[in-house]
Amino acid sequence: MKILRHPPALENWYVKLYCTNNGHGAKGCGAKLKIYRNDLRFSPPLGTGDVDDVGAVTFKCICCGVLTDIGMQDYPENHKKLKPYKSNWLTPKDEHKAPK
Repeated sequence: MKILRHPPALENWYVKLYCTNNGHGAKGCGAKLKIYRNDLRFSPPLGTGDVDDVGAVTFKCICCGVLTDIGMQDYPENHKKLKPYKSNWLTPKDEHKAPK
């Protein structure tokens, strides 16, 4: 079986959050963003056996390029089916461009 179209509730899902760099160290730029499901990436648990190791759902700020983990209360339905991280997605804004 294949999903041809998700229910409208999943297609129109969004959350408004601030760029904080939560879960990734330094500090975000503080921009308030409307984050859609396609903006999110899922990192599965590391497999350490730690009860707090549940993975992470993250977005990349379009203003400054830093990553922010969102809180579990904001996870979309079926969050484990989100796209995984890719190395080029993890690169901060403008660092992946070739020097002039």
